[in-house]
Amino acid sequence: MVAAQDPDPAWLPWPKNRRFDEFFCFKYRRVVGNDNTVRFGPSIDILRSRDSNTHAHARVEVHERFDGTLCIFADGLCLAKKVLADGKTLYRVAVLAPVSIIPKPKAF
Repeated sequence: MVAAQDPDPAWLPWPKNRRFDEFFCFKYRRVVGNDNTVRFGPSIDILRSRDSNTHAHARVEVHERFDGTLCIFADGLCLAKKVLADGKTLYRVAVLAPVSIIPKPKAF
């Protein structure tokens, strides 16, 4: 057996300021519409913040968490949070198209 060149462990501790649910989730990029909503299946309303009247045309990230919630983030701030109806079924299943309807490439 060969001894390790560096005896220190390679793993790093989890940062204290990092939340598990913000890291372990499905993430989708969207653009806020003129009506201050984000399209993700049903529209999700974004409340106007104190520092800006609207978030229209802003690039946001939608987090679909395993507890059944959708969260919308912009610049590290949570703008909106929506709890799905049953909390058990991930919305991702309804958004993705089944493989059977994806057209096969044509042979040349």
